[in-house]
Amino acid sequence: MGLAAGALHQFLSDPGRAASFLRSAVSAAGTLARLSLLDPDPPTALHAAPGVLKRTAWSEPLQLSAVRSIARATGTTVNDVLVSVVAGGLGAYLRKREPGAHPPHIRAMVPVDMRPRKGPVAPGNRFSLVLLELPIAVRDAQERLMRVKIEMDRIKTSLEAQVGWVLVSALGLLPAALERPAAGFLANKATLVLTNVVGPRRRRYLAGSPIRSQTFWEPESGGLGLGVSIFSYAGQVILGAVSDANSVPRPRELVQAFERSFDELRALV
Repeated sequence: MGLAAGALHQFLSDPGRAASFLRSAVSAAGTLARLSLLDPDPPTALHAAPGVLKRTAWSEPLQLSAVRSIARATGTTVNDVLVSVVAGGLGAYLRKREPGAHPPHIRAMVPVDMRPRKGPVAPGNRFSLVLLELPIAVRDAQERLMRVKIEMDRIKTSLEAQVGWVLVSALGLLPAALERPAAGFLANKATLVLTNVVGPRRRRYLAGSPIRSQTFWEPESGGLGLGVSIFSYAGQVILGAVSDANSVPRPRELVQAFERSFDELRALV
């Protein structure tokens, strides 16, 4: 009790520190409430009851130098450009597969690495999840990129990653009977999982032979039937898609839509 009282006295004796802590606590509570009260993502052709059969596809290599040129010319980041490419491809795919009205946006569940940038790497996974709105209804490539940038900047300045870390950690503490419904509650607010991983900057070799390209696919869970991966390696970027056959029976068509979306942005520059 003596230590606790001393810590409380020290905390209260520093008004600036106390005010900063209260602001952070209120902001975190508001972020948690907003995430909890989000409506489920609207139904689209990307939603279907998950089955057993999974399918994969991946793009032709995109030149990272071209992605960087677009980012420099538009005042955005490489990540902004690639996420905008994915959003454009998803919108085009849905309009082709399901003509008619579509929602203005869908959400992607994006893993965020929470390990410190410096210092020793802690063992095990330390990741959070954030919900990213993808403006799939915006057909103009430049406007879509700007909307993605605004959304990405909003998330970077919010506490969503920290709150997501608490939620993910709490899921692991729940009994098995409650863990699945809780995970489904979060997944219900998104349509896909979107992961961006930075790979080796230089070419790697296996048994003396150069590895020409690499990609990966994220595991599917929570009833989500689509995962999109962005992987950069040796100056190239590969966009991959893994899907449940019930939701996206031909992911190659989706990947081709990503490639056309990239060409649209590149034409601006």
